[in-house]
Amino acid sequence: RYQFADTAREQLDSTRSNDSDEWLPGVSFTYDVNDNWQVLAGAHKGFSPLGGGAKEFQEPETSNNYEAGVRFNQGSFFAEAIGFYSDFSDTTQQCSIANPCDNGAESGNYVLGESVVRGLEFQASNTFEAGSFLIPIDVTYTYTKGEISEDNLNNLDGDELADIPQNMFSMRIALDNQQGWLNYVVAKYADEMCVSTGCNRSNSRFDKTESVFVTDFVSRYEMNNNMAVYFKVENLFDQQKIVARSPHGARPNKPQTASFGVEYTF
Repeated sequence: RYQFADTAREQLDSTRSNDSDEWLPGVSFTYDVNDNWQVLAGAHKGFSPLGGGAKEFQEPETSNNYEAGVRFNQGSFFAEAIGFYSDFSDTTQQCSIANPCDNGAESGNYVLGESVVRGLEFQASNTFEAGSFLIPIDVTYTYTKGEISEDNLNNLDGDELADIPQNMFSMRIALDNQQGWLNYVVAKYADEMCVSTGCNRSNSRFDKTESVFVTDFVSRYEMNNNMAVYFKVENLFDQQKIVARSPHGARPNKPQTASFGVEYTF
């Protein structure tokens, strides 16, 4: 990292660099119990390098990641449930003006210490028939719990990590006439999140974002093999929530937005 003493970037004040190397093994498998059921599992080592502004005593972030689950498939119906567990050492935030770290730094790195992220992912899909129409339905849900797992100078065991919603949900329902006209509605929900690590120990609403539920609508018609037209409305009901408080204050989600377009491929 080159640190300049003036805004014109002509007077070099200091330089800093670092290097690191990690061995990242991983293993995974799937096993077909029968024609409908499958089990799966995996274990992988994770790694996130430090930035150029890291200090000499700081170590890169590493993690041990595990997952296991089951899948079921019969006809058009599909379902999957996977549990995951990630154990992080030297959990690190990369500081920038656009995304300041928990300590307010806008450059360099901020080490949070030991942490654990665990949860469950679930998804299911099925396609129904209604006369000449197909009605595909897709549902996904993710539960995630991320927290500091060991006391240190800056955080306590049990402090919730920032930017991890505990519950996320999505449902997509489509209507397909099988002749090039496709309509679908997507409903999405995300829980509130900590703005900085440890917001669960404070009672201030400024330490969290707000939960948000948004619905999108898309209608698409294929005029021929090369051209399609579409109409899209994002945030159909114009739900406005605070989905971020960094950098420098509250920020809302995207407002109701309608668009019309033509797509041509060749």
